[in-house]
Amino acid sequence: MWVTTHFFAGAALTRGVCLRAAPWAGIASHAALDAVPHWDYTRDSRRRYWAALDVAATTVALLGLLRTGRIDSKQAIGGLAGALPDLDVLGAVLPVPDAPRLFPSHLRGFPHGRAGMKKGILVQLGLVLLALGTMRARS
Repeated sequence: MWVTTHFFAGAALTRGVCLRAAPWAGIASHAALDAVPHWDYTRDSRRRYWAALDVAATTVALLGLLRTGRIDSKQAIGGLAGALPDLDVLGAVLPVPDAPRLFPSHLRGFPHGRAGMKKGILVQLGLVLLALGTMRARS
């Protein structure tokens, strides 16, 4: 999954939990989403561009959602915690030889969902829109 998708899911799932549980809910959402069939740019020849776009989109989303009141600081924490495990995949994007993977859903043997580029992006777009639909509008 893309960092953006993990951010949105983590932010949406932490809406109904206490502040202490927010990071854990975000992290748990990461593992669950990694099992859903999706497309990862980490094996694509343009992965550095995809990664830059992904991180930029996540940053813009975080700031925009906070500014408009669609998420609160607790949801921002949950969203960032959901995205954080993707630091593991930096080795696939940056020239870091044999960078270890630490997050359980990034290890070999974990049932990591795979899909082609078009279907995988559509799945992630659908998840982002679903998450966005659960976020409250400013009153």
